[in-house]
Amino acid sequence: MGYGDRKNSSHGGPLVGKPVYYKAAYWCVLGCEQRKVFCLQKKVYHTQRVAINAKKPADVSLKNTRSTSAISAAAVRVSNKQAHTRRAGWVIMLLCLALAVLSAVLVPLLVGGASPAIAAEPAVRATAAAPVRAESSYTDLRTAEQELGFTPALPATMPANTVLTAIRVVDGDMLEMEYVLDNVTLLYRTAQSNEDLSDANRTYTFTTTQEEDGVARMYSGSTENKLSLAVWAEGGKTYAIQTSNEINAETMKEIALSVA
Repeated sequence: MGYGDRKNSSHGGPLVGKPVYYKAAYWCVLGCEQRKVFCLQKKVYHTQRVAINAKKPADVSLKNTRSTSAISAAAVRVSNKQAHTRRAGWVIMLLCLALAVLSAVLVPLLVGGASPAIAAEPAVRATAAAPVRAESSYTDLRTAEQELGFTPALPATMPANTVLTAIRVVDGDMLEMEYVLDNVTLLYRTAQSNEDLSDANRTYTFTTTQEEDGVARMYSGSTENKLSLAVWAEGGKTYAIQTSNEINAETMKEIALSVA
């Protein structure tokens, strides 16, 4: 016997001796009736609450007004905060733009001391290209003399180990003879003019002028005993002896004095 059977049997309930399906149907019907009672009670409670609220319209209106005011105030606060945020964003953007402009203008002035609108001049200026000389090479002196139009004076004395490597006529009026002396290149030049025939791009720490046989000759080099240049003028012609490296001063003077 189940729980329902025992409970109803003690009080003489209607389920005593009833089959199981009848008991199940009974409990389903009872549950539905109880559900209806609960719903009815809930509806009555709701009706009572509506009646109570209808008696206080002023309070309800006041509550609604306060709620509306609170919502409006909150919306105003949010709108103001957004406006402040937008203004702050514009201010920050303008400050960054001003900082970028000041950096572009002031940094070059502080670092280089030059206006950014004016390009700095290069540290090394380009030098004008040396004029191209017209040169004619010859294998013998006689053919070179025909282009020169005069008979040049030549060195009569040269060291024993000197080798003549080239004969050239430059610009049609200057004779240039190239010798090699102990791995040193020696250039002898002469022209029928008053032009300085030495290499103007070279500098010397020592220079002296000596006069022999009424002719003043200038010698240049690093010291009194090491020379690399000799220049002079005589009889309407100019002369120059120039070496790639310095040679003994006595050798330089001996070559210069032997030109005749």
